[in-house]
Amino acid sequence: MKYEDLVSELVKIKDEKYAKFSSTLCKGEQQILGVKLPVLKNISKKLLSENANHEQFLSEIFTFPNEYYEVVMVKLFCLSFSSLKYNEKCKWLDKALPIIKNWSNCDSFTASLSKYIKDKEDFKGYLEKYIYINDEYYQRFVLVALLDMYVSPEYFQFIDYCIGKADLDKYYVYMAAAWLIAEILIKYYDDGIKLLLNLYEKGSIDKKTLNKSIQKARESFRLTNEQKTYLNALKIK
Repeated sequence: MKYEDLVSELVKIKDEKYAKFSSTLCKGEQQILGVKLPVLKNISKKLLSENANHEQFLSEIFTFPNEYYEVVMVKLFCLSFSSLKYNEKCKWLDKALPIIKNWSNCDSFTASLSKYIKDKEDFKGYLEKYIYINDEYYQRFVLVALLDMYVSPEYFQFIDYCIGKADLDKYYVYMAAAWLIAEILIKYYDDGIKLLLNLYEKGSIDKKTLNKSIQKARESFRLTNEQKTYLNALKIK
């Protein structure tokens, strides 16, 4: 498939109202045509079914311009859904992460990729590598991957480490860190309290991130009113 053919196919099914709505939520350098994610996933799977050599196909499609949000998502979904083995997919991350330019690129790709990560211990090495790159969406990718795959007590030390290395002055990194901490508070309340306070006392998170984590946790129906009240008392004015 040529780039022009893919764009033409997307233009035929675009929804201008959805594009306008999406543009208010996902601002950035990519133009949004207005094609919903489930449709983009189906297009990606169809393309993969038509191209037996997935390594070669990815090499071709990743040369396409990144002008449109939908084209970027097709590239990322094709990588996630491809038949490449775990190690081969991981090698492609060096090509995939640089084209992520907004939170939706990041979160949608991470959610689709996480289903195919079989070796969590090995994958930690990739996450550690990317948390050191001073880029908003590299670091958000790490924190969202932790949220999707590692919210479990045996990984809390690694989560603590990654949050400590993240640049929380970057908005979408800070929001991902708060989201991650909130999910730990919800699933493992007592351990989550310890993690939250330890991160703050060490200076790994600031007041803003602590308060946002608490806010997000308190919005959950999975915590009791008593737990929410205690969390609210931990907020820093």
